[in-house]
Amino acid sequence: MDDEPLSQWAERRDARIGQLRAVPLVTGDGPRASHLNPDAPRAIQRWNGHLWEAHGFAATLAEARRVLFPHAEAASTREATPRLGPGTGRHRIPPRPPFPIIPFDAPAQNPGGIQAWLDEQNSTGPRTATEDT
Repeated sequence: MDDEPLSQWAERRDARIGQLRAVPLVTGDGPRASHLNPDAPRAIQRWNGHLWEAHGFAATLAEARRVLFPHAEAASTREATPRLGPGTGRHRIPPRPPFPIIPFDAPAQNPGGIQAWLDEQNSTGPRTATEDT
């Protein structure tokens, strides 16, 4: 059995003391997910180490989020989209195909047909990624 030491369990339990949660006040076995009833009032509860106790009240989901996440408003005012810097990231340069791209009119340009055109392409040597195709 891989039981953790009691001291580690106590540290993990004590780390949650003071944590807040918002519970929608709905009747019966109705949906309790926050996005289903955004206008329903919420009870703000605080974990005391043994059970959830009443801590406050919020009239709507938006008000409850302001209580639960006070620093989120300051973070949301900044620009949330990341800036792409210079470089060659994974999705910036399309990969070269593993086979040669045959132009539509290649057989018409070369009287020997496609095979002669392929032989001509192979005889010029391998191309590097910087050369234009």
